[in-house]
Amino acid sequence: MAISLNLRFQASEECDGKDDPDGDYEHFRGEILMSKISDGLKKLAWKVSDIEFWRDLGWSVCSYDSERAKLEVILVPFLDKEFHREWVLQITPKNIPFFGRLLGQKPSATPSDVYQLACDIHSLLKKESSFEMPRWSWDGPPNDKIATPEPQPPESEN
Repeated sequence: MAISLNLRFQASEECDGKDDPDGDYEHFRGEILMSKISDGLKKLAWKVSDIEFWRDLGWSVCSYDSERAKLEVILVPFLDKEFHREWVLQITPKNIPFFGRLLGQKPSATPSDVYQLACDIHSLLKKESSFEMPRWSWDGPPNDKIATPEPQPPESEN
């Protein structure tokens, strides 16, 4: 069964100046992108938690479309020392019971829920002028052999 959708992409992270008229704004890498994703999801009627900063590793935000589906969006900078434009984003159920599956517990979101959130995030990122080279894949790192330029629906829910 498909569990997570993963995206590798390029984008510049530029402050639009609204929050920083003097140009003195300091932020950790990924903060602006994750804020734009979070704000955009709210406008698309997703319930979104506060953004969590994972101290030099990346960002996380939880999204809910109802009490039924709980998902997590994780954004981390890719180790691109030259340009600092490469990013990896993962969308996954918030809870994936490993041993609980033996007792009938299910993940906190279905593959269809993951796909719907991925489509919404993809549409938000496409609005960014610097968004380039999106590569989506299910359950693994996106590479040129298996990745697609847009999220693909899951093959099955089982």
